[in-house]
Amino acid sequence: SSDLILPRPPRHGLCTQGNGNALGKDRKAYSRRVQGHPMAFLDWKTDYSVGVAIFDDEHKKLIAIINSLYDSILAGVDNTALCQISDAMVEYTIMHFRHEEMYFDDWAYPDAAAHIASHGALRQQVFDFRQQIGGADSHTLAEEMLTFLRQWLIEHIQVEDRAYGEFLFDKGVR
Repeated sequence: SSDLILPRPPRHGLCTQGNGNALGKDRKAYSRRVQGHPMAFLDWKTDYSVGVAIFDDEHKKLIAIINSLYDSILAGVDNTALCQISDAMVEYTIMHFRHEEMYFDDWAYPDAAAHIASHGALRQQVFDFRQQIGGADSHTLAEEMLTFLRQWLIEHIQVEDRAYGEFLFDKGVR
């Protein structure tokens, strides 16, 4: 799948103890992936490039975390493991948004306010999902979060992020 290094989950994460193995039934699909038959939930495509290498790399890491969560669901891991991966997603997403917003400020990106508002809405939705993971339906909620994130990330990168990418590219940022 990916050789990207995932961020370490925070020690103070939102994880609660739990015991769930709801989706561990799909071991056949998981074992095919482990045996080298890629079935990633979300693959990086060059179409997702915004033209700024550092943000493309960060988007690839977000995709890797999403795929890690997907693999964990298929493997039937317990709620604690789902919490840790979800914490990593929340933490990395927050860091990535701050990084983009820093560039917006540094380069006076004209559409920064709308883009930052979009980030705020996603941050809240991801945090809401995350708060619920660890309960009885953790695997179902993690699946819902994955589906939501895949759709949101692809649309956000291809529209909003591509716009700042073009702006920064025109300013000489690669």
